Amino acid sequence: MFGTVSSSAKRIFIAHCMALFFGAFLLSCGGGQSNADDCYYETYNVMVRVKNFKPHPDGDGKISVILDFDGSSLAFEDQELSTFKPDVRIDHDFIERNRMEIGNKYEATVSEISEGNCTPLFVSFHHDLN
Repeated sequence: MFGTVSSSAKRIFIAHCMALFFGAFLLSCGGGQSNADDCYYETYNVMVRVKNFKPHPDGDGKISVILDFDGSSLAFEDQELSTFKPDVRIDHDFIERNRMEIGNKYEATVSEISEGNCTPLFVSFHHDLN
């Protein structure tokens, strides 16, 4: 009698072992706690109008494309396209290639941070401006 364990005792032992293993697994994965780098964004679908072209202050043939956003915090003042496309050379060829003209409108999504310490704002154009 002392050498045998009832089947219900075995089940309870196995359930406790599984609960202990699962708890250790959760703790090793962060236990469901929020990561300090978690960020949350408000998104706005907006229209962006080309307002003006002018020589870029850096010179070297670059052109500033001045944009007017119809929503988000970017609507409070004119914006420059190169701010959102820093890796693209915006010059006469770029403007011709993308058939940009004053008054053209483009759809975009503006993502503004609402919580966290990540990139505060970014713009995703719904057009392949390259």
